[in-house]
Amino acid sequence: MPLSTLLEHYINQLRDAYDARRQLVKVFPMMAAAANDERLGRAFREQAAKTRSHIKDLKQIFRSLKEKPPGQACTTIQGYVEEIESLIMMTGTDSRLPVDREEAVLDEALIAHARTIEYYVITTYITICTYAEMLNRLDDLALLRQTLMDEQDAHGALTCLPVGSVGHKTTMRMKKVQTPFVAASRVSTGSTPLRI
Repeated sequence: MPLSTLLEHYINQLRDAYDARRQLVKVFPMMAAAANDERLGRAFREQAAKTRSHIKDLKQIFRSLKEKPPGQACTTIQGYVEEIESLIMMTGTDSRLPVDREEAVLDEALIAHARTIEYYVITTYITICTYAEMLNRLDDLALLRQTLMDEQDAHGALTCLPVGSVGHKTTMRMKKVQTPFVAASRVSTGSTPLRI
């Protein structure tokens, strides 16, 4: 069914975000359990807890819209989840690498997948915030902006994890990384600036 109004686009994006959250709340604990570095595991556990909170916020928005959250699958996140599950299952199968090196490679791969997920979620929430603002749904916008900030913080935390914790002697310390996706959320969207 084609979408014909901004409200329909908004609800469609909310459903996509809800299903993404539903899938992520299950995969983050798996990633935490698979992580070899305790800081990385803790970051994934914290993200799982925040994701549960974000699901509650989305349910509140759906109630205010008199809509039900289920209805569509977020196939993008589904693909990421399948890749992560496959990655975790393959751990321990490469006999060419010493165990500690393979653990480091797994942690690096988990960070890369988590950052990819964060990029997707951040861009989704930028769109949803823009729609909420255009529709003058200010209560929704407050909840959605908080989620967007949480996602930006999660992305920053993953970016600033010391590389040395996952198998290298040097560490990567990045101050206030501004990726195109994070920076985009802090600039004007449409004719009205998105105030975060």
